[in-house]
Amino acid sequence: MPTRVPPAVRAVRLLLAASASAAVATGLLLAPAPEASAIPPADFLAAYADDAQAGEREHGVPTSVALAQAALESGWGESSLTRDGNAFFGIKCGADNGPYATGCVTKETTECDASGCHPVTAQFRAYASHADSFRDHGDFLRSRARYAPAFAHTDDPDQFVREIHAAGYATDPDYSDKIIGLMQRHDLYRYDLGGGEGTPARPTISEGDRGAAVSEAQTLLNAKGGYGLVVDGIFGPATTAAVRDLQTRHGLQVDGIIGPNTWSVLAG
Repeated sequence: MPTRVPPAVRAVRLLLAASASAAVATGLLLAPAPEASAIPPADFLAAYADDAQAGEREHGVPTSVALAQAALESGWGESSLTRDGNAFFGIKCGADNGPYATGCVTKETTECDASGCHPVTAQFRAYASHADSFRDHGDFLRSRARYAPAFAHTDDPDQFVREIHAAGYATDPDYSDKIIGLMQRHDLYRYDLGGGEGTPARPTISEGDRGAAVSEAQTLLNAKGGYGLVVDGIFGPATTAAVRDLQTRHGLQVDGIIGPNTWSVLAG
């Protein structure tokens, strides 16, 4: 006789199967379809909330967003990519795999385009620990200029999700609705560090600096003042000139340095 599956377990499996059918697809970031599992969401949240909060402290991605994305993209931690590579977010391997990945694993997944969704085989970043997967997720979003506008909404997780979706994080047209639905259904907002001490302050940057913060500033300068800067993460003379002009327009100290007050204007 077939084994009888308890109704509660069957319900969770159906929910996860629905998530699996909506695998995330994007140019650099793609979630392999997660396998159905009966793991209770409460157990998943208890296990990984600390990792997501550590990522928020370091990179600023709201914990609620990271947890919901991890749940959807990994099938509540039960996908083969998570089991084999400690990976929750399906970040594809490339020429630069960031500071946290230890290798790559090959998995089947689904990509969507104008003609529909198609099965593909791809390589994804793998990690030494679950915590490194969450840290890499935060670094991935923070270090790419196209996602910079989302970080003006770290106090509004729903809008944060909409911004990264609009910037090309996923090709699934319903992706942001699915993530927001998970955040609401499981009240993931209660894990957010919000505007408290856990939210990382943007660094003070000036000419000669390089990196993700400079890329973010260049993106925001272009959006705020139409300066036409090349978003290359290099704080050169053109960026300094744009900062000084912005500071003059807004009555700030004109020093070409992006500190707390200038960041506030840029993100406002």
